[in-house]
Amino acid sequence: MTPAWAAVTVAGLLAAAPLGAVEYYRADRFGTPLAPLAGAAGAPGADSGFVLAVESAAEAEAAGLTGLAGRRRLLHDGEQVREWHRIGSVELELEAGKVIVERLHDGRGRLQEERRYNAAGELLQREVLVYRGAGLHQVERYDGAGTLLETERYDLTAGGRLRRFAHLPAPAAGAGGAAGAAAVLDLVFHRGEVIEERHGAAAAELIVRFAGGAEYAREEWADERLLAAHRAAAGPAPATRVDGRAETRSETAYDAAGRPAVVRVYAAGEPDGGAAAPLLEERRYEYHPDGALAALEIAGALGIETYRYTYDGSGRRLREEYRRRGRVQRVTTFPAPGERLDEVYGEDDTVLRVWWRDATRVREEVLRGGEVVRARDLAAAAAGAP
Repeated sequence: MTPAWAAVTVAGLLAAAPLGAVEYYRADRFGTPLAPLAGAAGAPGADSGFVLAVESAAEAEAAGLTGLAGRRRLLHDGEQVREWHRIGSVELELEAGKVIVERLHDGRGRLQEERRYNAAGELLQREVLVYRGAGLHQVERYDGAGTLLETERYDLTAGGRLRRFAHLPAPAAGAGGAAGAAAVLDLVFHRGEVIEERHGAAAAELIVRFAGGAEYAREEWADERLLAAHRAAAGPAPATRVDGRAETRSETAYDAAGRPAVVRVYAAGEPDGGAAAPLLEERRYEYHPDGALAALEIAGALGIETYRYTYDGSGRRLREEYRRRGRVQRVTTFPAPGERLDEVYGEDDTVLRVWWRDATRVREEVLRGGEVVRARDLAAAAAGAP
């Protein structure tokens, strides 16, 4: 891709003398103007710190620099260290006479794309900004070869208030299109305050909840199921929270130990939607005497769904059963650490058994009427056995 500034004579811009009317500002090292510098008859000299010199578009046209919409120069103790040129919808940032950043703006003046270059003019990184309505929705970052590195996503309410921020790394090679769970960061806001911090994805997720800026609860989830919940001994927990994943409003009731007991999920277009919003689902939690999750019942679009969990004396999970509308759909047992057996029950009295070792399938069986009708040894097949 040919840079937008390729047709501009950068040397000519650099050779242009400072324009007639220049305004000076105290600045930081990034070139952000902090306060007007009063009484500066000329460029500030030594020991003046960081100063931003702003030359207006009107003065640029008067000086015969057609198309130049203004120039800014960052000085440090009187020496120029960086400059910016605006040419139509393109802004160039130069350092030591070299273009290091090119910024492209849309017709509304919003930043649309930013490209960073090294001293040799080679593209190092590219950012693409996507807007939804009047607000920023997404930032995509690519390396110089065009490979997506990461995505930042912003969800706003109708009033422009930030509802959710998510950082999504690019999928790793061979990850099946899903971002690495441990690297995903999700922040959920309510009325400008962070109320939830999420790490990971639906397969394995840690949720930290806040009230008044202080943490009051932690929840560990896997495959949308609560595994463990911990609540701070002090500090009240709000009865209502915002679920940013599904744009819903969830009301949570806690038991005496501070664990979620009943969660009601309502449809809500805004975080503070009215109580008349329709109920989408209700979740009820039961716990063993030692605090481990014993059962989860979900009443929603699929009817009544129930998960039940059994553990050994040391707290290791031994069995997990899933029922829908009273009928067993799946039973999972854990014979030993790293081993798992799934039994999936079909409508026609068939059962699919799958043995797992860590994340690898090692054997499959299909049963009908309690008899094995088909079997495959996947471990032997992977090793090349006949």
